[in-house]
Amino acid sequence: MVIPLPCATSFPSISRPAHQPSSRLTWYIHGSNRLSIPLATSAAKSRSAKTVMERESLSMKEALQLFDELLLSEKGAMEKAEMLVREMISLGIKPDVVSYNSLVDSFCKLGAMKKAEKLVQEMIYKGISPNVVTYSSIVDGFCKSEDMEKAEQLVREMICRGVKPNVMTYNSLVDGFFKVGEIDKAEKIVREMKSVGIKPDVVTYNSLVDGLCKIGEIDKTEKIMREMKSVGIKPDAVTCNTFVVGFCKLEKMEKAEKIVHEMISGGIKPDVVTYNSLVDGFCKVGSIEKAKKLVQEMISKGIKPNIVTYSIIVDSFCKSGEMEKAEELVHEMICRGVKPNVMTYNSLVDGFFKIGEIDKADFFLREMISVGIKPNIVTYNSLVDGFCKLGAMVKAEKLVHEMISKGIKPDIVTYNSFVGGFCKLGAMEKIEELVHEMISKGIKPDIVTYNSFVDGFCKLGAMEKVEELVHEMISMGMKPDIMTYTSLVYGFFKVGAVENAVKLVYEMINGETKPDIMTYYTLIDGFCNNGKVNVAEELLQKIVSSGFEPDVEAYSKVMTGLTAEGEWNKAVNLFHMAVSNGLAPNVKMYRSLMFIFHKKGEIKKAEEILNEMISKGLLES
Repeated sequence: MVIPLPCATSFPSISRPAHQPSSRLTWYIHGSNRLSIPLATSAAKSRSAKTVMERESLSMKEALQLFDELLLSEKGAMEKAEMLVREMISLGIKPDVVSYNSLVDSFCKLGAMKKAEKLVQEMIYKGISPNVVTYSSIVDGFCKSEDMEKAEQLVREMICRGVKPNVMTYNSLVDGFFKVGEIDKAEKIVREMKSVGIKPDVVTYNSLVDGLCKIGEIDKTEKIMREMKSVGIKPDAVTCNTFVVGFCKLEKMEKAEKIVHEMISGGIKPDVVTYNSLVDGFCKVGSIEKAKKLVQEMISKGIKPNIVTYSIIVDSFCKSGEMEKAEELVHEMICRGVKPNVMTYNSLVDGFFKIGEIDKADFFLREMISVGIKPNIVTYNSLVDGFCKLGAMVKAEKLVHEMISKGIKPDIVTYNSFVGGFCKLGAMEKIEELVHEMISKGIKPDIVTYNSFVDGFCKLGAMEKVEELVHEMISMGMKPDIMTYTSLVYGFFKVGAVENAVKLVYEMINGETKPDIMTYYTLIDGFCNNGKVNVAEELLQKIVSSGFEPDVEAYSKVMTGLTAEGEWNKAVNLFHMAVSNGLAPNVKMYRSLMFIFHKKGEIKKAEEILNEMISKGLLES
């Protein structure tokens, strides 16, 4: 605990020496004697503090410095600080509005809103009128804790007491309403402050830009930037970084880079936050190499890439299956003195599982534990999901027991992995047990859970059960999405209800959920399996002409069907179409072509196809 200067007739200016830690404040007496007492961490120290206060007759201002030091000293010191101040008051040190404001502000910063509110009521009871600083502090505290109803109530109270809100009060409200998603109210507050003659400052505009960027209202944010310039408010680093973050999240990388150039030309230096946003943005649009170049640019400009910078790129390499590059980057970050964290290891574990390198995933799991990094729910979910996708349900269950033993509770992601895994195995009874278990543990099934459930029953052709599930999910406020619809299309084809499948796709075309490439693949597969190969071939042609790029499996399925139906010319044309679109034909396509040439008596051509297959490693010689 820090003891303020004892009262004296003359003292030099008091300041904290730069080398002193925050847990100690040295007070200089008469420029020579030095009193240094550590922050209160025990009853004995509190008693010694009280003794000094009694001996030295502290002013309230000095007492409050002591209070602030104690609040900053240790976690849970708030009660001790409050007790100490009460002791000060009991010694006859009378608080004034400035003193109370310091206390209110400190409690608000610690999130102790009930205590802060109680202090304001105490002020009123003692005849000390709260001023704009008092109210602005407590309004800001409630806004930060997202209790906007209470914040508004206090603003009404301050106005009733004749205290006019200032720019800080309004800024807190603007930021608070954006945080709780009440955009209209935030914008209304800005209009209101203008109408009462309070000019928005850079903080106001920063809150507006941040809130609008988060909801993708880029046009509005650009309008705000123009308004700032027109009223002579220069955007600061926070404004620019907010714009960069917003544009990057929306994958508008040209605009993000333009903002950075404007920052530099305006004398604002991009920092690690700016670069991390750009790195993240370029990784999201698939330009990982551009992101790596930005890291080199950071280093050349003296900006040290941090764990966030590297983790973003490592995660992107892992997601794209480029595990060798991910490992190289981890080695580079370690060489630069940046230690991998749990996020870095989670990306590596997940990435190696996805490409089937289970031993490598296990290696990094063991390594993270060996360096003292505890696996978290994300780590375990990656492992569980990996085993579930492989159908290794026993191993996945063992992992869940392990995570529970370490105090990590399975969440919706964990359960959804199991639901998906059992669906692939057709173990629908097991899934129903899991869903009941989820609900009993207070975990509400989401759209992913239901989609797995629907998909599993569709694959079994149990459409009556599927209909029940779809009605259930709608009743729970969940809208069927593209995955739900595509599973239903598959299910209808599975039971031969072709008309129902087609009708559903038309409903999708005319509704909110438009078919995607997987829906069309499901249609092609369904038509082929239900003896409507010509319809499938026509649909494939339309998909290509619409700008989609079907994969080789779509061509293969239709070509096999056309060959079986005797539509040989169409089958051969489809083969050449696939090649011209940059696809490498698979074994089934080559075999269809060989069959056609053989049947047509074109033995030489059939032999050429056979040799081509051998040369491409599709057949052994």
